[in-house]
Amino acid sequence: ITRNPFAKIGVIIPDAWMTDAYATIIRNICAYWGIPYLDLKGADTPLGIGGKYTEMSDTAKSLRNTAFQTSDSDAHPNEKAHEYRSTFIENFLRSL
Repeated sequence: ITRNPFAKIGVIIPDAWMTDAYATIIRNICAYWGIPYLDLKGADTPLGIGGKYTEMSDTAKSLRNTAFQTSDSDAHPNEKAHEYRSTFIENFLRSL
C-alpha cells in the first residue's frame, strides 16, 4: 500500500481446510487494513465443499460434497467444483 497505493489487493479465504478461528483472524486483519476478502465459507458465498461456518442442512452439505468432491475418499474439488466457484472468484477479482 505504501509503495503502490493503486495496487489491487484482495484476499481469498479458503473453504475446506481453514478453521473458523484462523479465518476470523484473517478477516480481522483485512478489516484493519481495509482489504476486501472473499470468504469461500462465508454466508454470502454459494455453497461448496464442506459446508459453511454457519448452521445449515446436513443434506445440502452432503449433496454438494457428492457433486463436487473427487470421490468419497478424496475431498479435493473435482473439475465441476472448480468451474462452479471460478465464476464468483472471477467476479471478486474483477471487483478489486
